[in-house]
Amino acid sequence: MREIQPIAAYVPYMTCPGNHEHMYNFSNYRGRFSMPGHRDTESLFFSWNMGPVHFIAVNTEAYYFLQYGLKPLARQYDWLIEDLKVCVGSLT
Repeated sequence: MREIQPIAAYVPYMTCPGNHEHMYNFSNYRGRFSMPGHRDTESLFFSWNMGPVHFIAVNTEAYYFLQYGLKPLARQYDWLIEDLKVCVGSLT
């Protein structure tokens, strides 16, 4: 993560945690990146709109590192269902 810091300070990045970020409960990732809706999702999953496109970023690592329990997985699932409802409801 230190290698990306000089560029990430000036170039916008939309990131998702990967398999290396699970170390230390994703704290290094959360400490460096603040994605949309970070207060609710801790930047581990989020969505945003750009023009007519609705982007969704999910934390696939929640499926592999179950030592954190099932709560993060259920939380992300519930968030995704609500996000899709809002997105579909806003289509014109």
